[in-house]
Amino acid sequence: MRTEEMRLKVTTLTNRLSRLHHSLDQLSPRDRQEFPEMVGYLQHALEELCAADEELQTQNLLLREPQQKLDEERGDYRELFEEAPFGYVMTDSQGAITHANRAIHELMMVPEGYLEEKRLTTILAYDIHPAVHSMLCQFCDASTKLTRGELQTSLLRRGKEMLPVVILARLLRRQEMGLTMVGWTICGLRG
Repeated sequence: MRTEEMRLKVTTLTNRLSRLHHSLDQLSPRDRQEFPEMVGYLQHALEELCAADEELQTQNLLLREPQQKLDEERGDYRELFEEAPFGYVMTDSQGAITHANRAIHELMMVPEGYLEEKRLTTILAYDIHPAVHSMLCQFCDASTKLTRGELQTSLLRRGKEMLPVVILARLLRRQEMGLTMVGWTICGLRG
């Protein structure tokens, strides 16, 4: 609720309390006796509510600038990811592709978005699958210190054409009970 709206509500309630105060003679003697205390309590509560609303508005303004800066930086990094001259995919701990840039879609000769939610191994030569699974397991295991890896294999392109590639894997994030993210840079080899 905006501060102006809050002030208007407080003013409206104060006026209504004042009108009720003037009609005290219609209340029972007990209610008449408790009424000033109730009015004071309500006015104090409303004042505290207004102060809290103003504080929240101030905090909200202070948070907007850093949020805008984070959004701009996120956009910059997203653009770098999308426009990279090499194929880049991110997977979860099971090897499911969560993000894939334009270059890997072009390298695979598939439309953008085609690779998301597919397993990384579905686009790689079959003989490298065990090595990929092993690397993922080691990345997910907090007791190992493995954070990077390199594989040479072939990329299975649309039409079953094989393209020799080097894959550089890097652990991006490992959490004890959360999601592990792995980045895979895929560079075609000139032959």
